[in-house]
Amino acid sequence: MATSVVFLDRRFVPENRAAISVFDRGLLYGDGLFETVRIYQGRFFRLAAHIRRLFDGLKTLGIKIPLTRAEMEIYTREVALSNRIREGFARLVVTRGEGYLGFSPRGAGPSRIAICARERPVAVRRRSVWKLRWHPQPVAPLPLKSLSSLPHVIAKLEAERAGFDEALLFDARGRLIEATASNVFLLKGGGLVTPPLSSGCLPGITRAELIKLARREGWRVAEKEVRAEDCRRADGIFLTNSLLEIVPCTLGKKPDLSVTAAFDELEALYAYHRTVQSR
Repeated sequence: MATSVVFLDRRFVPENRAAISVFDRGLLYGDGLFETVRIYQGRFFRLAAHIRRLFDGLKTLGIKIPLTRAEMEIYTREVALSNRIREGFARLVVTRGEGYLGFSPRGAGPSRIAICARERPVAVRRRSVWKLRWHPQPVAPLPLKSLSSLPHVIAKLEAERAGFDEALLFDARGRLIEATASNVFLLKGGGLVTPPLSSGCLPGITRAELIKLARREGWRVAEKEVRAEDCRRADGIFLTNSLLEIVPCTLGKKPDLSVTAAFDELEALYAYHRTVQSR
């Protein structure tokens, strides 16, 4: 089997020869960002939107890279093409680079850029309906695709140890933010409810696409504050992210036929939408 190729700092190198220093701040402190972009039949879904979000985050962190958005898109497409990815994803990673030990980023750099791609079928998950739990500790929201995601890792670990698939994260005031790697939607009264971006949730690409699509198809969509009691009383609940798309979930009660039908409709709408919109 041919060795996969990755992009690393303006060079395409075999995966087994790609290396980053153990003193890189991405490794030491999670000082960097990433994006995961879906590939369908060799075409990318909303690649430009992912790259725009990446550059917005880099601006927030004050990390400068020697590539334009257009160059980042070209190299990402080239990695996928070189590895003959038909159904899968590309992962873009940027770190601040090497620096002195300590949290201060002063004097660090140059930044490091890595892009890889993998085959992965659509909707690979253990169960068709995921079991959710509340994460007992409040989380401080960080609406960036940060390499530093330890609170989310802990929440996911504890959920799986307890026999659940995913955890819902709340802030110190009891407001829902997101799940560990997904945005959250409630089915309520024939419409959809999701926390607003002001909650600190990640501005998910799939989230934004689903909101536009659902509204276009006549669904009522409200972006408003959500609390635990709202989740318990909702008719249904589901998660969204780029890799898994739409994931139906349960908080203990089995979804009834109307909720299942609504899930099926949304999944079908989204599947058609991302197929025709991939480029």
